[in-house]
Amino acid sequence: MTYNYSLEKSSKKHICPQCNKKRYVRFVQTENNKYLSYQFGRCDRESSCGYFMKPTNCEVVHKPTFQAPLERTESYIASSIVKSSLKNYSSNNLYLYLSNYFNTSLVDTIFMKYHVGTSKKWNGATVFWQKDLKNSFKTGKIMLYNTVTGKRVKHPYNHISWAHKALKLPYFNLKQCLFGMHLVSFIMNNVFLLVKNL
Repeated sequence: MTYNYSLEKSSKKHICPQCNKKRYVRFVQTENNKYLSYQFGRCDRESSCGYFMKPTNCEVVHKPTFQAPLERTESYIASSIVKSSLKNYSSNNLYLYLSNYFNTSLVDTIFMKYHVGTSKKWNGATVFWQKDLKNSFKTGKIMLYNTVTGKRVKHPYNHISWAHKALKLPYFNLKQCLFGMHLVSFIMNNVFLLVKNL
């Protein structure tokens, strides 16, 4: 049986109207390879998106129409999760390494100020929480360090992960900020006081 339309054969991908990822294959007219309406197509992200709409009215769109992706709400990590990680430093390899060279009260102060915690992802792992200027936690970068050298563990594989992935949070819309961003206003206030006193 011959159909008047088929999924586009090229490797070209479009923005999916459902998940807003560039993994969408559009339907084209078989005779002249012209696009059908934008809503007719299939997302390659079958397990996480699953969008698939076959054409019913095969009206050809001569110029491909583009739908701007919908803005998804930014996701955050609950502060209770962050707080629960700011302990068990006796099991944190980076903390143990730094404690060999600096006073533990100084290391404690720095870890608390920068929101550096202990992760359960790997034994001894450290999590660096990203806190924005609104005091919201975007995510945390998890890394494993060697207690003797203070270097990251890269064998047998590079031990780096993300808190939102480790927590298996569904539909997490990550928008990162710089680590230590929450301290910018504190730094700027101090700079302002210094300049004022000159």
